[in-house]
Amino acid sequence: MAQPAYVQKMIINQDERKKIISFGGGKGGTGKSLIASSVAIVLASQGRKVVLVDLDLGGSNAHTYLDIKNQYIGISNWLSTQQVEFVDLIQETPYSNLYFISGDVLVPGAANYGKKEREDIIEQIKALSYDYIILDLPSGSSAHSLSYFMISNSGVVVAQPELPSILNTYNFIKSAVYSHIKEIIQHYGHSEALEQFRDTLIE
Repeated sequence: MAQPAYVQKMIINQDERKKIISFGGGKGGTGKSLIASSVAIVLASQGRKVVLVDLDLGGSNAHTYLDIKNQYIGISNWLSTQQVEFVDLIQETPYSNLYFISGDVLVPGAANYGKKEREDIIEQIKALSYDYIILDLPSGSSAHSLSYFMISNSGVVVAQPELPSILNTYNFIKSAVYSHIKEIIQHYGHSEALEQFRDTLIE
């Protein structure tokens, strides 16, 4: 039986042209946005076509690391009005080859969107045509954070060497693994679930 798309996305494939890299973590304030922005800048400086997507709709701040004012339409505007195309959210940055999609641009309740809206965002992200798509995720182990983390070719979990961060990081990883197993069980059924999960880990 063919593997579902979410399983294939989590397998690191160095030959794949388009790579989605998610930067997540169990706790805010660990430097996740700084690291995601820095990686995006470095990749762009190497001639790769890169887009940084700020998915922290409740606390978007990735623009500050790119020296951009938070005044351009973002994902929250797209969700609330549906009057613009997702590609219209893409803006240029001061860095060559690096583009940016803002998250929340002063839209009340921007982070309180549902599963359908999350699936729409994921569909639009997968349709982007860039060498690297860098995702700056909201902190914590919410359904939003885990779903965005799981669409990446490879995810990065950012933490600090302090107890609250370590505990929340453990919870994030545990929740991601649980979410992964749950989706496999739903797809294959209980009889094949653990075997299929083992196979995805060793490929």
